[in-house]
Amino acid sequence: MEVEENVWAGLTQWTGQNDKLFADMQAAGIERTVPAGHILMVEGETPQSVFLILSGSVSVIVYSANGHQVHLSTLKSGDWVGEMAVLTGGERTAYAVASEAVRMVAFKPRFFLETMEQNGDFATRIAQLLSNRVAETSRRMFEFAAFSSYGRIYAEVIRRSKPGADTEERHVSPAPTITELATHLSVARETVSRAIGRLERMHLLAREPKHWRVLAPSQLANLIN
Repeated sequence: MEVEENVWAGLTQWTGQNDKLFADMQAAGIERTVPAGHILMVEGETPQSVFLILSGSVSVIVYSANGHQVHLSTLKSGDWVGEMAVLTGGERTAYAVASEAVRMVAFKPRFFLETMEQNGDFATRIAQLLSNRVAETSRRMFEFAAFSSYGRIYAEVIRRSKPGADTEERHVSPAPTITELATHLSVARETVSRAIGRLERMHLLAREPKHWRVLAPSQLANLIN
């Protein structure tokens, strides 16, 4: 398998300076490219592979008891897909769908587990990944239960914003699309559009082509409920 350094950076972030580990994983992995809409994993199935994304993005979703689709996360280059079920020995707990064309490497579960057992640094990185994902999922589920749709939208705007240079303003860059926010938060596009429009009318948010300006962060935070 030929190595394209820019694409395979997603693997090097897990192998670090361990050239042997990189070579072993490169040799064991099966490279695949799938189109947008391709289903990588299905809730309830027994895992046959663990995937590492080289390019593109994957949406991880679950369905509530009433059939409502809940978007858990968007995974991108350098992210693993399907490792949780392999580590627990259980079934898949979510669906994973390619949001766009995805180039990835598939590893056999046994190889993935043996690699963790034999490489402490790699295992530590995977443990940190799992810890971060559990924390993020817990936060998302709490907000889904505790906040209104508008509250979740406002919280996401604040979370994506960074401090401005010399003012109280915060900036969201790059500017998200309405569709992106709607998918990420599992709400209707119309709801996101109305919520953002409300912030603009209240002079709390100004949308510009490349970024959004949060004009009064503290006032926006007070709207979250």
